[in-house]
Amino acid sequence: MGAEMRDISSIALVSNGPFDARTANFLLRESAKVEFGSWQILVDEENTHLAIFSVKISANIRAKALVDLMTMVARIADELENRLSGLDEF
Repeated sequence: MGAEMRDISSIALVSNGPFDARTANFLLRESAKVEFGSWQILVDEENTHLAIFSVKISANIRAKALVDLMTMVARIADELENRLSGLDEF
């Protein structure tokens, strides 16, 4: 439809196979709490599962709003990573 979109994302967790049901359900519940963005689980060619927080935005967004969204996405992913793993790897 002529709209150009961008995806801002940040990794929070990595697993060498599917996440357990408890973690997957937790990610679903966390997605329901945010107004912008969602948690996704992506799988690479080596069956590594990545829990990623992602926001899709217009490519025409102003620079200040873009920086604010990038900061928000990174903060949300870092908070979940720390909460579930106690680490700050990403």
